[in-house]
Amino acid sequence: MDVQAATLDSYTWPNLAAIKIDAERHEVEVLQGAMATLRTHRPVIIVEVLGDKARARVEALLQGLYRAAGMLDR
Repeated sequence: MDVQAATLDSYTWPNLAAIKIDAERHEVEVLQGAMATLRTHRPVIIVEVLGDKARARVEALLQGLYRAAGMLDR
């Protein structure tokens, strides 16, 4: 089965206020494909992250662009 994928940066977003990411341990890859969009629009981001290592990777990727306003844990 072939799966087609596209980055969020490959779309034109006239007004982007928020993004929710729940990609089953692929959140970093989703964010990497959205960095130009995030820099341009600065939407609110809600990211489900499973595990401390994944959380650290997401935080490192977004460092300087976003800060965590809050975190929910198990």
